[in-house]
Amino acid sequence: YSNAGSFDILYYPNSSATGISVVSTSVGPDSPDGTECYTEKVLLSDTLSVSNSAFFRVRAYSKGTVRGDSKTFTVTK
Repeated sequence: YSNAGSFDILYYPNSSATGISVVSTSVGPDSPDGTECYTEKVLLSDTLSVSNSAFFRVRAYSKGTVRGDSKTFTVTK
């Protein structure tokens, strides 16, 4: 998203859960111009909830409505 500011990556065990940040600092450039994609790697803590419908949400800090969700995936212990 162009000029959305920096981003957070949140883990959701399901669509009704509250997201948990999985990064210690913001990710991506402070002022993206919207012309490039960026890849981030995250390591899930073993304390996160197991789930059959987990997903990640990437959300802009400055504009909460600027966000995108991953496809759902399964998390096991």
